[in-house]
Amino acid sequence: MRPAHLLFLCLPLWGVAAPASEPAVPPTYASVAAAPGPALGAGEKLVFQARWKFFDRVGRIVVAADDVVTADGTPEGGLASPPLRRIRVDVSSDGMVANLYTYRATGVSFFDLSSGRMLSASYKSAAGSDREERSIRFDLEKRLAFYRDALAPRRNADLTLPDGELLDFITCLVTARRWNLQPGDSRDIVVLADKRFYTLRLRAERRETITAALGKYAALVVVPEPIGPPRGIFKKGGGFRIWIEDSPRALPIRVDVRVPIGTVTVDLVRYDPPQILRGSPGVEFLQAGK
Repeated sequence: MRPAHLLFLCLPLWGVAAPASEPAVPPTYASVAAAPGPALGAGEKLVFQARWKFFDRVGRIVVAADDVVTADGTPEGGLASPPLRRIRVDVSSDGMVANLYTYRATGVSFFDLSSGRMLSASYKSAAGSDREERSIRFDLEKRLAFYRDALAPRRNADLTLPDGELLDFITCLVTARRWNLQPGDSRDIVVLADKRFYTLRLRAERRETITAALGKYAALVVVPEPIGPPRGIFKKGGGFRIWIEDSPRALPIRVDVRVPIGTVTVDLVRYDPPQILRGSPGVEFLQAGK
């Protein structure tokens, strides 16, 4: 497995959620995180740098959120509709690796602002001559998912959603910051990967101090584990370990991805807070090297 292919497996989408309307008092990280809706706020942006073995830069991951009128960005039928939270993840090979192997991927998900439920998602990638383009749309009331592969229509499928809390792997990492996990706690969710569903347990392992790109932090270590037969990266003996800042901001400071060829370490190197929090006391932009 090439290092660049590992990046999309470990895209960390963490952050805070923004309420749909302006609060009467100045917001704080704690109040925004407790608000209903998606767990990434409009205007929020996180940039990660991935390294592997002797390569300090093998990939770059940019996660950003904004609000749009509809999934295609235009009013449906010319009429205004309730806004959606759009979360976009861009991944690319970086550094010397990019000179040898070009990899680019973009994932876009749309969420209902009031419930925080994911409504649809799409993914495009280009790795050398290989291309992927697929999407999935959910009908949560009918418990159906409509999976479409634009480049391989034979893979199209209408899927029955399983019982349980349904999230894709990245969204479960976003949402986990709201669960107030303590060391020893765990929570089970149903995870979507491509067009397969499986149960994943997020286990809070311990608290520790970590020094990463943005400085030194007290953090909670969270370990995702498969329940039942392992699939995907877990099937090959791989796994994840996530360090979450132990504060109301709850930023993902680092993600380690263990794979047969070693460990890919992904560090947060830049953070832009949600628009609603900018200018509030104690809220700042973060960037490594500053």
